[in-house]
Amino acid sequence: MEWFSLLERSFALDALLILLFLVVLYYVHHTRRVELVFSIKDAPTAIFLVEAHTGVVVDANRKAMQQLSIRQVGLRFLLPARISSQQLLSILDAARINPHQDWEISDTNKPSIHFTQHSAHYRGRKTLVVHATKSQYVERDSNLPLILEALNCLSEHIFIKSVDGEMLFTNRAYDRFWLNRKNEGVAAEDINITNGAGSYPRWTTDPNGDSCLLETHLIPIISEDDSVKAVIGISHDVSDWYYTQQSYSDEMDKRRVMELDLARSETLLQSILRASPDPIAVFNQNRIHEACNQAYADSLGIAKTEDIIGHSLDEVLPSQIAKRFAATDAKVLEEKQTLHFIDKVTNIDGEPTWYDVLKSPYTEPFTENTGCLLIARDITEHFLVKQKLAKANEELQELSHFDQRLKIPNTRYFYSQLQAVWQLQLRQKSPLTVMICYVNINHCEQAHDREQTSPELLVVIAKTLKEVIQRGADLLAVGDFEGEFLLLLPETQAPACLLLADKIHQTIAQLNIEHGTSSVSECFSVNVGVASGIPRKDLSALSIVEAARQALDAAKLSGKNQTQLKTLHSSLQASSGDQTSL
Repeated sequence: MEWFSLLERSFALDALLILLFLVVLYYVHHTRRVELVFSIKDAPTAIFLVEAHTGVVVDANRKAMQQLSIRQVGLRFLLPARISSQQLLSILDAARINPHQDWEISDTNKPSIHFTQHSAHYRGRKTLVVHATKSQYVERDSNLPLILEALNCLSEHIFIKSVDGEMLFTNRAYDRFWLNRKNEGVAAEDINITNGAGSYPRWTTDPNGDSCLLETHLIPIISEDDSVKAVIGISHDVSDWYYTQQSYSDEMDKRRVMELDLARSETLLQSILRASPDPIAVFNQNRIHEACNQAYADSLGIAKTEDIIGHSLDEVLPSQIAKRFAATDAKVLEEKQTLHFIDKVTNIDGEPTWYDVLKSPYTEPFTENTGCLLIARDITEHFLVKQKLAKANEELQELSHFDQRLKIPNTRYFYSQLQAVWQLQLRQKSPLTVMICYVNINHCEQAHDREQTSPELLVVIAKTLKEVIQRGADLLAVGDFEGEFLLLLPETQAPACLLLADKIHQTIAQLNIEHGTSSVSECFSVNVGVASGIPRKDLSALSIVEAARQALDAAKLSGKNQTQLKTLHSSLQASSGDQTSL
């Protein structure tokens, strides 16, 4: 019995130890599973768990669901419609060799994902813990169309060529420049990129057939394994720079030769000063004259050059004149600027003289002393001719728009103003009136003042009609035919235009009285054609003149001293008698 009791006690202890071991084992397993779950949920990157044998997603964090389009339905996690569980296992197997794999969400959304994975146990099953991040290398490739379009927008000629000689890309500027002659292009040549980046110039012709100098910069494109994959070439047209450099170099050579010659031979300098009819002077940094010719002394009103050499202008000229010269001298001597300007000088007789002045800094090659070289040219005759020509052009312009006999604008000026006023009124949708006045003076010439001819009487009538117009915007001009006068009246319509027509009739009647006629219609008679309306886009400016002429013809048919009105938009007419207008 004692033995049995002891055995029973030992069995209970073993059972208790086994139970305790199972509890500890469950606690460790549960803790690891909870830690795994929390490490997935709190991770900043996309992580999901996959059963190693079935490919079923058993858990995923929010980042994975957003980035990989994994959906959670209840306790289940579903892959995108285009990826099955077996395809997921195939992708993960391939990722062990190449981590970058395509993840097909839709036809237009196929991002490249970088996968890393390791094994773990989750709920008693073998699972794979998969980390997923978007491939940065592929993102750069996805921006390739945008990069190529940016290259197409550049004005430089750009090409990309593989190391095998295959042309990979040319931008639009390159294609335009080498149109129909690609075999002559820079990219068609053999390119040596073994020495790295470099550049070389090449003479060729542009699409217009003009000679040009292209400078091409070659830059190798290095892959991730430090091997050269291709070369990019950028060509610039440096013709202007080349010609500028050549011109500058030639000019500098000439200047150096001149400076050496002047330094070696004082006789040559004196010969130049004596031979030049234009004023020339040389003075140092203290504005003390070292050389000048007689023309320079004459321009300053000084009798001899000896009175200038060894002196500054402050010593030989009045202070107000010397100060004016000092302002430009300071820019040349202190700021080393070359000045080219027109200067006006009044001589002793009070007559103005214009000079084309060049002031340039110089440095003596041996002493390195600085100074100023002044060369001036008398252009007074040129200035006076230019002024006379400008004045003559103004007078000619005035004559072309003015009738010298009647002292009013001519027909051409009227039509030019009509076009401008028509467009203005068209924009403002404002009324416009044109009047044609025809004055008949044949009877007056026969019956009364035989000493005055019809042209002379037209001058009197023109002056009288000019006084009728009160507004500055109104225009009176010579008509197309003898005895006709044209009136342009902006912002005027019926009945105001008819009131003006009546005033014209009254003025002509007063002229008859002044010339001593007993009958109003015996000496002068006037017929007025009036056209008024608001300009429209479907009408030309000449349409209102045609309407006024039609109204004038109707007035002539009605008798003497008649007015007819015609609008632009209808055939309605109104007439008036000798003293009446409608």
